[in-house]
Amino acid sequence: MTSPSDLDIALLTQQLPRGGFVRRVVHVPNTSSTQDIVRAAAQHGEPAGLLVIADHQQAGRGQFGRVWRDIPGQTLLCSFLLYPPTTQTPAVLMHVAESLRAVVAACIPQYPVRIKHPNDIVIDTPDGTKKLAGIIAEGAVQPGGQQWMSVGFGVNIGAAPQGIVDGVDLRTASTAINDWASMPQTRTSMLLAVFERYRPFTTGGD
Repeated sequence: MTSPSDLDIALLTQQLPRGGFVRRVVHVPNTSSTQDIVRAAAQHGEPAGLLVIADHQQAGRGQFGRVWRDIPGQTLLCSFLLYPPTTQTPAVLMHVAESLRAVVAACIPQYPVRIKHPNDIVIDTPDGTKKLAGIIAEGAVQPGGQQWMSVGFGVNIGAAPQGIVDGVDLRTASTAINDWASMPQTRTSMLLAVFERYRPFTTGGD
């Protein structure tokens, strides 16, 4: 289990790679979904680079309308705002997924960590394949042709949620990074690592 202090907003604000991308960090204890906050910000003209982090989501969601359940303070929940050309949308989503996968894999070197298309990060354990994280992308083309895109991800870090969700028993289907990691991870360490890897794409390619 992690503790509420594992999320250090001051440290994130100081150390998150800027490079024209992370411009503003917003932290909320409780919200319907970080995606909702980013969507509202985009519709009000927020520039790219907004990063929203929540301790808990009351109505978290994954792709295709699926439910995303979290444990407050134990799950990394965030969304960020981009304005990519529509032709780059698949590449952006894939790069986020690969960045997240690589960071998780570095934490858990003893078992394979892979992308289960289109949007899950899973680990192949001796007890079977289990979900560690999920990614969601939403957006719309605005008048004039510019597209905004909100990319969010949830990562089970300190503990995995329980219960039946969309017909799936999370007790057997999900797990948490710190159940397998060689060194305990925090929400702060995961965010810094993911955006350090993601930065090359946002500044002009790998």
